Amino acid sequence: MFGMSRLPAIVILIFAAALMPFLSVCQGADPSPTIPATTTPAPTMTAPTPTPTPTIIAPTPTPTITAPAPTPTITASVTEYDASVCDDNSLIVWVNVKLTREAGVFVEYENAATGRFRTALSEAASEHAIPVVRLRPETTYSYTINLVDADGGATLGPGGEFTTGSLPDALADIRQKVTGKSSQPLLMSDYRTSAHAYVVIRDDAGEIVWYYGDVPPEPEMNPSVGPIARKRNGNFIYLSRGCCIQRDNPPWRAG
Repeated sequence: MFGMSRLPAIVILIFAAALMPFLSVCQGADPSPTIPATTTPAPTMTAPTPTPTPTIIAPTPTPTITAPAPTPTITASVTEYDASVCDDNSLIVWVNVKLTREAGVFVEYENAATGRFRTALSEAASEHAIPVVRLRPETTYSYTINLVDADGGATLGPGGEFTTGSLPDALADIRQKVTGKSSQPLLMSDYRTSAHAYVVIRDDAGEIVWYYGDVPPEPEMNPSVGPIARKRNGNFIYLSRGCCIQRDNPPWRAG
C-alpha cells in the first residue's frame, strides 16, 4: 500500500522536471514587450534679467549770491503848503509846497461834477509853486500833493480844498447854449467887444474853465480868431484874422 501511494507523486515530479525546459523555451519565445518609460523633461525656468535702477544725480546747487542791502532812500516830506487863487485870474490856483529835500511834485485834484485831474510833474526842488488849471468858476475842489524822488519813488503827501473865484463881468455875462455832444473835451475860442478881448477855453459842458486877456482890441481888428497852436512852454499862438499873429502868455508861463 505504501509503495503504491508514493509512486504517483514521484512520477508527477519526474514529469514536471521533464516539462520545465519546454516551458522555459515557450516563455522565452514570447516575452511580454517592454514599454520604455517616457520621461518629460522639466521646463527650464530662465530668471528675468533685472532692470537696472536708474541713478539719479542730484543737480549741482546754484550758489546763493546775496545782494548787498540797498542804500535806504531818504524820502522827502512836506513842511509847508497852501492853495490860493491867482490874483489876476479867478480860474488859476497856486499850490505852494515846501519840502525837507529836493523832489518833484504833482497835484491831483477833483470835483464830483467835473472829474479827476492832475498837473504835470515839476522838476526836483525843495520849494514849488504848482499852477492848477482847467477849473470851473465858483467851484470847490479837493486836492492832494504827491512827491516823486529822484529814483522814481512816489509818496502821497497832504492835501486840502480850494474854491475858485468868479468870472470877470465881461465873461460872466456871456450866455451860451450847448447842444449835442462835443467831440473834444476842450474847445478854445475868443470873445471880443469894443472894450474887452478874451481867449477862453470851455469844457464839453460849455463851462469856461480857462481864460486869458481883457486887452482892449484894436478898432480895425476883425473879432474872430483863426488857427491856434500851443507852444511847448505853454503859450498859445493864434492868427487874428484881419491883423497878425498874436501870442498869449498865460500868467504862469514866461517867454
